[in-house]
Amino acid sequence: MVSTDRISAYDVVIPTPIPGKGAVLNQLSLFWFDKTKHICENHLINSATENIALPETVRRRG
Repeated sequence: MVSTDRISAYDVVIPTPIPGKGAVLNQLSLFWFDKTKHICENHLINSATENIALPETVRRRG
């Protein structure tokens, strides 16, 4: 699963993204999966992102 900076409400994409939103959501998930792993098992295996194919518009941002 990959989170993005895109925002949508009721299946309508809002044109103004929140920069960094996707990265923050991923880090929050990683934090809580790690904090609760002793309470219940979860599906997290790792958080490696090097194999993700990014769209051209994202790659151009640098």
